[in-house]
Amino acid sequence: MSEFTFGEFEELVRNFEGPLLVCFYKDGRVNDNYKHFIERLIKDIGNRVNIVKVDITNNSSIQNMYDVANSPELDIFYNGSKAWGFGCGIYSSAYVDHTVDFVKIRNSIRVRDIDLCGTVLS
Repeated sequence: MSEFTFGEFEELVRNFEGPLLVCFYKDGRVNDNYKHFIERLIKDIGNRVNIVKVDITNNSSIQNMYDVANSPELDIFYNGSKAWGFGCGIYSSAYVDHTVDFVKIRNSIRVRDIDLCGTVLS
């Protein structure tokens, strides 16, 4: 499993283009079912989505900065920021894959500023 310092993880998130699936965990708190879930995700959608595992046992800075409330927790980061939090449940690979697609679509939509009369301001 990957270990990052706060600076390394912040740089990875800031410079990564597209969706990044991150599994946060604390040493000793990942049961076998969750390990199998992550292994299945890597097998099923790892060719479409980059997946990293981050040990936050000794790194409360990452946990606090990115509001990681559970261990383990699965989140999607997109173009530098946390875009979706799954929490600590176990989901189907298809559900995670569809959610990643949703995040990509949601983040690709550009909304123009429009005043109350319908005039485009930008």
